[in-house]
Amino acid sequence: MRCAFVLGLLVFGGFGTSVASLVRVQFVQGEEYRAKAELRQLLDESTPAKRGTIYDINGKVLAESASVWKIYINPKKIAEFANDDFREDLIKKLSDYLNLDEETVRAATFKENTEYWEVKKKVEFDEKEKIVRLREESYKNPSAENKKAIAYKYVVGIRADEKRYYPYGTLASAVIGFCGVDGGSYGVEKSCDELLKGTPGRTITVKDAGNDAIPFQLDNVHDAKNGANLVLTIDEHIQHYLENGLTEVYNSSKAAGAYGIVMDVQTGAILAMAGKPDYDLNSPETLTIEGLAEKIASVEDPEQRKADLQAAKGNQWLNYCTQWTYEPGSVFKPIVSAAAIEEKKWSPGETYNCTGRTTILDTSFPCHERSGHGVLNLSGALAKSCNTFFITLGQRLGTEVFRKYFEAFGFMEKTGIELNEAATAAGATYHATEKFGKVQLASSSFGQSFEVTPLQMITAISSIANGGKLMQPYIVARQLDDAGNIISVTKPIVRRQVISATTAAAVTDMMEIVVTGGSGKNAYVPGYSVAGKTGTSQKLSKPGFYVGSFVCFAPADDARIAVLILVDEPQGEVGGSRIAAPIAREVVDSTLKYLNVEPKYSQSELVLLNTKAPELIGKSVANAKQILESTGLSYKTIGNGDTVTLQNPAFNQGLPKNGIVILYTEKDSQMVNTTVPDFVNRSIDDVYEMALDAGINVKVVGNITSPSGLISYKQNV
Repeated sequence: MRCAFVLGLLVFGGFGTSVASLVRVQFVQGEEYRAKAELRQLLDESTPAKRGTIYDINGKVLAESASVWKIYINPKKIAEFANDDFREDLIKKLSDYLNLDEETVRAATFKENTEYWEVKKKVEFDEKEKIVRLREESYKNPSAENKKAIAYKYVVGIRADEKRYYPYGTLASAVIGFCGVDGGSYGVEKSCDELLKGTPGRTITVKDAGNDAIPFQLDNVHDAKNGANLVLTIDEHIQHYLENGLTEVYNSSKAAGAYGIVMDVQTGAILAMAGKPDYDLNSPETLTIEGLAEKIASVEDPEQRKADLQAAKGNQWLNYCTQWTYEPGSVFKPIVSAAAIEEKKWSPGETYNCTGRTTILDTSFPCHERSGHGVLNLSGALAKSCNTFFITLGQRLGTEVFRKYFEAFGFMEKTGIELNEAATAAGATYHATEKFGKVQLASSSFGQSFEVTPLQMITAISSIANGGKLMQPYIVARQLDDAGNIISVTKPIVRRQVISATTAAAVTDMMEIVVTGGSGKNAYVPGYSVAGKTGTSQKLSKPGFYVGSFVCFAPADDARIAVLILVDEPQGEVGGSRIAAPIAREVVDSTLKYLNVEPKYSQSELVLLNTKAPELIGKSVANAKQILESTGLSYKTIGNGDTVTLQNPAFNQGLPKNGIVILYTEKDSQMVNTTVPDFVNRSIDDVYEMALDAGINVKVVGNITSPSGLISYKQNV
């Protein structure tokens, strides 16, 4: 009995001691232990993965990430200090060090229900270092000597972040796109975001109240997995050729936009893709169309102003080559030609008489040549771009066969490129089957009343260039890891054989005639056979406005590249032959030379290109004139002497067709200055005559074998 009593006392005493200890810890020393717990806590932090770098095909950096930082505060802890002087001091320092508005920072400090609030992202090194030094300091109110100093590190923190840089600024901006707060926003940055962004890591660390790691404590670290690096098919050199040409025509035509694509016809790889106007990827929010920002700012209604600004930015960031649809016009006629040849709907020797107009059911369709083209075969109709001929050809194909090839060439589906594409849909971008009658077939046969994307159009034309294979276009050549090892390589994909190689060759021959002697003369490149087609389409959704375009591939006999140039809503001249074909010519010429494609000059081209100045010094003026006339060169004499004492150009120097040799006939003859005439918008014959009057030589770049009817569209002094 006594033992039981003693045991009870011991048990009661033990429980009593425990209860007393709990009371002491909970109520007497609660604040002290709570403070100690705060000093030793687990902090679970996400460590960002490095976003992959984007390169061009030659390894030039187009987009890369660099280390920056996020600066955050703990508003809840700021409130716990209940010190207004400290708060104001902190606000002043943060706004000063980070170049922020004081009211913005003040509002952040009053987010008292959160322990984490970012006051600034994408902080560069210099600003970050200021915050590092601030965290090493403490605040002590000079008017309250007995209060403890408050360490800034208790309420201000730093986290790693990254910022995207684009070394070339505007280059390929529509293709590359940019990053927003949550990753890629446009272009490749968005469409390949999952590949580029990687997987964030995780670090669980024992830290004190100032978010500093406590030494000798075990950290649990899960490393971040960096994103893949992407090598694009874009070639920076070819991209420059394309963008320079688009800038030129965009400015000169005062168009709403100018767009272009260069494609490898054998693989579907995009060598260049661009649009004007464009924007600087490093500051995408800045509107680049002159006067647009001011116009939007003048809108009185704030909601309307906000909507207009967002719409303007969206239009600026759009990739018009893949996300915009337009009526292709006559560049579609090679597709109709291919279908007719493949289906044997038009015999080689058959002709058609264009009178300038044709009627289908109760609808009358005019040809662009109102007086008519007269008798044409298929090749001549393509060269002269005769609308009524192709209406007749379309009727012979019929709606079912036409639709079969329209689908086969890829106009009823997205191309599959690794970029955002406009949706295609019956009744929206093309006629629904039940509403596709003879009249709709007539307008469709010359490229009107339906819409395609520029990428769909060049992909279809490329299938003619490569022997009939519809390729899947692509823009990512390969993926690399951090060490430069290849993760994957994109292999060309043949989607289907749309026409036979024989048909493709026949259409190619006709398209080559378009350039050598038809509407595409301005795209002629000496030494390189070019097969092309012009287009001038009405915008049915916007009456009175047009899209001038030109599509081509070269060399025609062994195609390497296809080029498409579109000029949207040009002012003044709207024809694709005048505004788009010359730009395509420049791109083809520069690109083939860059790719080391050897030119193959015809005999007539060699004669025109290799004219040399004869030796005339010491000869009589009469004899010199006779020699020059026999070689097809012009002359101009300076002085009153009978003998040539000096000539320009000198003996054996190259001269262009119809070149001029200046004959000086007196020993003291001096070189004379002359004013270079304005040759722009002049016929080539006029150019030669004006050059002769001025006593200067001109080199014509373009169709030098059959310049009749051609107009000069620009000049270099």
